[in-house]
Amino acid sequence: MENISSIPTHMKAWVYSEYGNIEETLKFDPDVPIPDIKEDQVLIKVVAAALNPVDCKRALGYFKDTDSSLNEIKTVPGYDVAGVVVKVGIKVKKFKVGDEVYGDIIDHDGVNKLQSIGSLAEYSAAEEKLLAHIPSNLSFIEAASLPLAILTASQALERVEFSAGKSILVLGGAGGVGTLVIQLAKHVFGASKVAATASTPKLELLKSLGTDLAIDYTKENFEELAEKFDVVYDAVGESDKALKGIKEGGKVVTIEPPASPPAIMYSLISDGAALEKLETYLESGKVKPVLDPKASKLNIHHGREVGLELGFDRADGSLTLGLAETQVHNLLETLFVVLGLVRVALCFGHRLGQSLRIPLSSYLSLKELCFVIMLPSECRVQGISYKGFHICSYFEDLQLSLPMRTVP
Repeated sequence: MENISSIPTHMKAWVYSEYGNIEETLKFDPDVPIPDIKEDQVLIKVVAAALNPVDCKRALGYFKDTDSSLNEIKTVPGYDVAGVVVKVGIKVKKFKVGDEVYGDIIDHDGVNKLQSIGSLAEYSAAEEKLLAHIPSNLSFIEAASLPLAILTASQALERVEFSAGKSILVLGGAGGVGTLVIQLAKHVFGASKVAATASTPKLELLKSLGTDLAIDYTKENFEELAEKFDVVYDAVGESDKALKGIKEGGKVVTIEPPASPPAIMYSLISDGAALEKLETYLESGKVKPVLDPKASKLNIHHGREVGLELGFDRADGSLTLGLAETQVHNLLETLFVVLGLVRVALCFGHRLGQSLRIPLSSYLSLKELCFVIMLPSECRVQGISYKGFHICSYFEDLQLSLPMRTVP
């Protein structure tokens, strides 16, 4: 195996050792063993990571039958990753040390055991087949925001045999998956017409992505429209209503259970090759992450806790947060929290939800570890603030609270 001699034996990571609500079980651990890699795996120095709803379900024990044993090893959550290869297995052919890669690294095929070390750590191991080279025009943060969302979008379109000349209605068009469905349908699959739903402030976003008919769901019911569509892509969990929006012989695909028959329920398959097929469209700009231009940085002195007020309701958008250590005196004198390129995948709202609190009372040496909070599909964002300093205005009705606590 190729390797870099500077790779430590242990790393910092966020872990849980028992099933339950992730906001109660997730803790910061400064001494997690670096994962060993198999012959077909690479070791990645994590630069950006993503936390998805599936992480919360896994933490609750939904996948006990195929999950790694918490009795034997702690679990590090995080499916999506972007980073740099620092070691490769002897059977790895596609990547070499120094390559910048991204992907959904937890192979949720329902058969094999889920690996215990996800992406919310300084290092993570991943099978070669799950990864792709980061498109040359994307940052690590942008890349980390894509794998689960873009694979969910593209594979579900393929599942319903969407093709050029067909029309599509996207429910939840301003969400992380929805924004990508719109772009893929219009610019990759060749849709004859793209319609999508969102709240009033996000209609212009839908149009900028290629939507021909932007529907304000706060003012009209899409199922009552006279116009029907070949495909309805349901990213909000309304498959029963979605069935009323298709033409005779049309199809509904949903990513939010339950699926009302004959709607098709779809769950993605992690696949680096599928990401590679989309590289041309990402590099050309035909398909791109939707990022918030209001990126900001906080300089927190003597801070022991950073409160990021996020809100999640059924959101399928993503929020990109970056943590960067610049100078530490004693435990934590100066910490820069980079709220880098907060991705506006969601609708504007007007009500704060519960807080995501990240107590940073431990010495953090993660140089550019960023979080992309992937949510289920209909999020409203009200704001992100620290001690009353308002940074951006996006979410409403958020429910996920993730206090990150230091392991005793």
